[in-house]
Amino acid sequence: MKRLLAALLSLLLLLPMLPVLGESPELPEEVDPEAFREQQLQELYARLLPETIEYNGEDGIIGRGRIYLGAEYAYQMVTPEPLAAYVKTNASMVFAGDTVTYTIYPSGGVDPYTCELELYFRPSDSTSNSYSWVRGTVQEGNTISYDVPADASGGFLMSAVVTDSVGQYIQFQAPVLHVARHEEENDDTTVYGKAKAVVAEVIRPGMSDYEKALALHDWLIYHANYDYTFTYYYPDGVLLHGTGVCQSYALAYEILLQEAGVVSQYVSGSAGGGGHAWNLVKMDGDWYYVDCTWDDPNEGGGFENHEYFGLTSEMLSADHDWGADDSSHQDPYRRWPEPATATYYNYDYIQRGVPLLSSITLNESSLVLETDELRQLTAEMAPAVNRHRALVWSSSDDSVVEVNQSGEIAALSAGEAVITCAESSGAHAVQCTVQVTDHDWGEAEYVWNADSTEVTASHVCRLNPSHTESETVAVTSEITKQPGCEEMGETTYTAVFTKAGFETQQKTLADIEALGHDWGEAVYTWSADNTEVTAARYCAHDASHVLSETAAAHAVVTVSPGRATEGAYQFVSAPFDSADYTVQQKEGGVIPALDTLDVLVLPDDLQEIGAEAFEGSDCQAVLIPEGCAVIGSGAFRNCQRLLYVFIPASVASVPADAFDGCPLAVIEWAGR
Repeated sequence: MKRLLAALLSLLLLLPMLPVLGESPELPEEVDPEAFREQQLQELYARLLPETIEYNGEDGIIGRGRIYLGAEYAYQMVTPEPLAAYVKTNASMVFAGDTVTYTIYPSGGVDPYTCELELYFRPSDSTSNSYSWVRGTVQEGNTISYDVPADASGGFLMSAVVTDSVGQYIQFQAPVLHVARHEEENDDTTVYGKAKAVVAEVIRPGMSDYEKALALHDWLIYHANYDYTFTYYYPDGVLLHGTGVCQSYALAYEILLQEAGVVSQYVSGSAGGGGHAWNLVKMDGDWYYVDCTWDDPNEGGGFENHEYFGLTSEMLSADHDWGADDSSHQDPYRRWPEPATATYYNYDYIQRGVPLLSSITLNESSLVLETDELRQLTAEMAPAVNRHRALVWSSSDDSVVEVNQSGEIAALSAGEAVITCAESSGAHAVQCTVQVTDHDWGEAEYVWNADSTEVTASHVCRLNPSHTESETVAVTSEITKQPGCEEMGETTYTAVFTKAGFETQQKTLADIEALGHDWGEAVYTWSADNTEVTAARYCAHDASHVLSETAAAHAVVTVSPGRATEGAYQFVSAPFDSADYTVQQKEGGVIPALDTLDVLVLPDDLQEIGAEAFEGSDCQAVLIPEGCAVIGSGAFRNCQRLLYVFIPASVASVPADAFDGCPLAVIEWAGR
C-alpha cells in the first residue's frame, strides 16, 4: 500500500514537467546566433528556475526537453545516448559558517554542456514548503559553492538545468541538504542535536563501518514509521517526529552516518511503482545499498527486518530502478559513479529467512564489587549471525555503578545497581545485578612535595591491598608570624582533602628570613643635673630595640668672669666609645662678676690646698693662684653656694671628690 501511494504521488509531481517540443521558426538572418542562443537559454532558466520553488525531486530528474537554438542546430544529429547527469555535494549536512559545494557530472547528449545551478534555502522555522533563491550561476563549468551564513539553520535545495550544445536539456533537483548551527549540537530537539545524541547512544568505540551502519539502521527502523499522510519529507520527520516518507528516512540515515564517520550517498529512483529514495553506503572500503524504508514495512512496527541492508547493485535492481552503475540496469536519466559489487557484508541479512535475534546472554548474572573496582561484561547474541547488532548498556543507578557502551562497569559507591544490556530496539534485554561494598581503608599517609605546594594522601584497603586510593591537593599558605629583626617569620601551610578518609593537614615552618635591624639617627638625652648624656639609636622595625651609651658631662667656662664683668659657661659631654655618636654640647649659663660674689682669696704663693681645707665654705668663688700644684681630697666638699672656681695650669690633677656636693660650681681649669 505504501509503495502504491508513493508511486501515485510521484506521477502527480511529474505531470506538469513533461517536455514541450515543437516546430520553431527559422532564425532571422539579422539576429546574432550567439545572442539568440543566450536569449533562449535565459528564457528557459526563467521558466524552470523561478525565485521560489518547492522540492519535487524525489525521483531526481524532473524535466527534460529541447530548445531551438537556430537553423544550424535544428537538424543536427543527436547521439543515441540521451543527455544525463548526476550531482554530488561535499557533505550530507553542513554547518552555519561552512561552505557548501555542489558538482554536476553531465554525460550523453552533445558536448560541451552549459550548467545553470541555482541554490535555494528554507529556514528551519519556516511553516512553508517553499525554498527561496540565494544564488545561482550560468557557466560551462559544473560547480557551485556558497558560504553558508553564520546564523543559518534549515535546508538547501539545489535545482539545476543542464543544456548540451544542440539544445537538449534536463532539469533535476539534488536531495535537500540540511544546515545546522553549532549551538544545536547539544539540543536534541534539533536535527543535528538529535543525530549526535543517537550516535552517542548506539555507537561504541572500535566499531567497524559495518557495525556503525547496522546499529544506526536498526535504531532508525525501530524508532520511526512510514508517514502515510505524506507530511514529513525531511530528516526532522523520522528523527524528531518518529515518522516520514522514504526521503526522510534516507536523508536522516545519511546524516547519522556522516556523524558516525561513515561515507554514504543519497540515492533517488523508483521502486514498487513509484518514486523512492534510499542510500549507498561505504562500509570498510566497499559500497553497499541500504533501504531503511523497506526494512520498516509496517505502519505500527513489528515487522522490522534486514532484507535491504548491504545489497549489491544486482541484488537491489530486482525491485529498485535508478541510474544503475552496471550495464545490466541502465536508466538513461541518471548516473551513479560507484558500483556496489561487494558481498562480504551481505551474508547476515540478504537471504530471506535468516533468523533474527532470539536471545542475549551475559558472562555474569550477578557481581559483588568493591568501590572503584572495574569489571568487563560480555554479551553473546543468538543466533550468532546477529553478532553485529548494536547493544545499549545502562545502569539503574549511575551513582552506584556506571557502565559504558562497551560493557565495562565501574563501581562508584556502596549500594546495588542493575546493569541492563539491550538490543537497540528494546525487544531483547538481559541484566546483571551488582552489589558494591565500601573499602576498609587503612591509615592514611600524607606526603608533602619539596616546595610545600601540594600534598598527596593515600591509603590501602585492608580487604584487598591491590586497591589503593589517593588524592593530591593544592596547598594554601598563610603567614602566621611576621619576621622580626632577629627572629625568622613563620608560614602555616594547609591542605584540605575532599575524599572521605583523608584529613586536613597543616604544618608551620620558620621560612621567612629575619628583617635585621634598621637603626635610626642617634638621639641624645641629658641628665637632669647635666652630668651625663645618653646617646640612643632605635630600630625602625621595632622601637623596643635600642642601642645606647652614656657619657659623663661637665661644665666648661667659655667666658671667664672679671671683677665687674660676667662670665659664661656651657656643658660638654665626654667622647662616646661608639663612633656612631658625637660629643654633645649644651648651653650653660652666666657666671656673675666677681665683685658681686663672696670670693675666697688665697695667697699668691700658695703651693698646696690640703684635704678638706675649705669643706663646707660659704664662699661663692675661688681663685686658686698660679703656682699652686696640689688640691687635696674633699678640699671644697659641700660648698653649697660655690658658683665659680678658677684652677691654674700649675695644677696637674684634681681629686674626683674635691668638689663633691657643689651643685652650682662651674670650674675653669686653665689649659684644659
